[in-house]
Amino acid sequence: MLLRRLSFLNMTYFKNRSQKMEGMNQQKQTLFMEAYASCHDPFIRYCSALAYNKIELEDLVQDVLVTAYEQFENIRKKDRLLHYLIRAARNRAISTWRRSKQREGLQEAHPSWCRPGTTSPEVILDIQLLYQLMTKLPDEQKDAILLFEISGFSMKEIAEIQRSTVGAVKTRISRGRSSLRKMIEEKPESKSLLGLLLFLRDPISDEGFRSQRINDSLQKLPPKIEQEEIAKMINALPDGAMTNKAWFSRINFTPLVVGAIGLAILVMVLFNFLPGAPLTTGTDTSVSVESPQPDNLALANGFPNSVDNPLPASSEPVKALLKGVVLDPDAEGLYLLKVTQDTRGEKVRIPVVNGAFEYELVTDHEEAFQLIYTHELDMAGAWRPIVFFAEPGEIDFVLQESQRADENKIEGGELNRLWTEFQTLFETKFYGQYAPIQAKMRELFQNDEYSSDSMKVLLQAVRDPKDEKERTDLGRKITALRDEGLHLSPKAKVLDDQRKIIDQKALDWRYDYISNNPSIMSYYLLYQDLKRSGENNGNIGEMAVAFEEFKKLYPEHPYTNIIREMIFSFKAIKVGGVYEDFIAPDLQGVEHQLSDLKKGKILVLDLWASWCRPCLQKSRELIPVYRDYNGPDFTVVGVAREFKNTERLEKTLTREQYPWMNLLELDDQNEIWLKYKIPFSGGGIFLIDREGEILAIEPTAEEVRKILEDQGIPKTKR
Repeated sequence: MLLRRLSFLNMTYFKNRSQKMEGMNQQKQTLFMEAYASCHDPFIRYCSALAYNKIELEDLVQDVLVTAYEQFENIRKKDRLLHYLIRAARNRAISTWRRSKQREGLQEAHPSWCRPGTTSPEVILDIQLLYQLMTKLPDEQKDAILLFEISGFSMKEIAEIQRSTVGAVKTRISRGRSSLRKMIEEKPESKSLLGLLLFLRDPISDEGFRSQRINDSLQKLPPKIEQEEIAKMINALPDGAMTNKAWFSRINFTPLVVGAIGLAILVMVLFNFLPGAPLTTGTDTSVSVESPQPDNLALANGFPNSVDNPLPASSEPVKALLKGVVLDPDAEGLYLLKVTQDTRGEKVRIPVVNGAFEYELVTDHEEAFQLIYTHELDMAGAWRPIVFFAEPGEIDFVLQESQRADENKIEGGELNRLWTEFQTLFETKFYGQYAPIQAKMRELFQNDEYSSDSMKVLLQAVRDPKDEKERTDLGRKITALRDEGLHLSPKAKVLDDQRKIIDQKALDWRYDYISNNPSIMSYYLLYQDLKRSGENNGNIGEMAVAFEEFKKLYPEHPYTNIIREMIFSFKAIKVGGVYEDFIAPDLQGVEHQLSDLKKGKILVLDLWASWCRPCLQKSRELIPVYRDYNGPDFTVVGVAREFKNTERLEKTLTREQYPWMNLLELDDQNEIWLKYKIPFSGGGIFLIDREGEILAIEPTAEEVRKILEDQGIPKTKR
């Protein structure tokens, strides 16, 4: 931005600095300044555009540079120091803006920073109005506009800085422009801005022309901060000063021009684009302007900006030291496993001793893990996972009992910071909408007014079934009632419809966040949404589009293969869809391909597990059908999902005596359950025709028999 030359530090201070500064690290200072040299101009330009007043700018500049110097050894890619500086400045500015009580207004001092004779009173008024409107934009849009329109970065540079994509940046800028224009048109006192907008109608699509116009304007502005002055500041930093920045407050700053002229340029440059074609193809959804969220949040509306996103996934092994305090008196241990793993599989047990635990986690990728209290998983059968992200360094936990899990504290690493920030934002945005509905539903449940009469009968019967067959039949009927939407009472149905409206809003909001803020954390959110919603997810198409961007950013990350399989299964594994072939071994270790076993037959694929009682009952019911129709036209293939070993499976097969071939899926090595859209289920039954089309999912034995009769399949001669 247009900066008045400043005497960045009071040089008298340097001449009289104490003996503590004499031990400064000369080599570190030299390396830092070498890396900083190419960052200076864009960094200062960006900081000046962010600054809202003299005090904030002083805090912004000094904190960012001091922190960058402190963390310099930990910045792995020194050639990307600018990205670090931009993110640090953005984070610092967000915190300052949220603490300010006058976010909407522009101080009277701002226009006085404009150079006399270069700025007309009308443009100064435009600047004031534009400041007010900019504060109402979602932070990710505001920051994209600051970077693109005022600071002069190209979209490619912004995408690199924000760890985002050019497409996401274009969307942000387009939506920001659309929202600004809408606010201008609706604000009567903004007539001067609107007049300027209408006067400068020529759309500019050439980034080079846009940048040249900005550069021409910059030439008329006061001199900027010289790089030599930054070097003097760095040389002033004593060893160890970074742990206590109080000494820095003794340095005297002279005033900076803080972005007022930059916004004048925005008035003249930004609105050249608005009347023209949008940056993105398709419909550009305008963003509504909402009231700011509470001060403790990192944003006023929308999502954390993608400049806050972490570094891309590391290709090196991740070593994380997990240390925590456990305030649950019943806790004797914690299970540790990835969020993508089934809790029945292999997991690490971490002992809790005297209310504390410590464990060194080594894993191949930065990704989401979960901690589960051992007493909940082993005995209660119900648990609330504690999700965190494995990142290099120490991760600290303060864990409450599950009833107070919302009070858990997890600190350490950028991904965990983003995760906590996201949860806080989501709760603030939607908890108030869900809470009254949930309270009314609890009241209905307590008064036995929640379930429909038909559901009440089934729920009563399933509590004490005569045998396993009746339990399985009742389970099918309960599922069918839910699928038809007949499980709720009229009062509960009204509340459920209200909840679904909020669910869709929340899902749309999460999708916008995921698309506009790519990181491993948001990649996990994409996985989480797909896992929870499945084929009923109304945003599955948008999620698939988001995945196309994520897989380019993180091609080797395990989420890429998992989500690819999930999206494929959502589209393929359905009635009328096509089965997915796979290879799996039998108990002797001989591998078999499903398509070879099928060989043009109608096939029942029976996915089951020795620990799944409903699965065992469904398989038993298929035995008569198999004996009646097994032959050249029909067969059954079973696949057993087991964990750790096959001891239980072998005993089950000996007892049940299934007459068809059974294959083994040990520890999900072949991801068969994932391929068939049941990754966290015991099993499922799929009826597949000769050509590979799925005829039925979870059919009963009698339904299979009827379909075979309708297909004209003859019974086996005995």
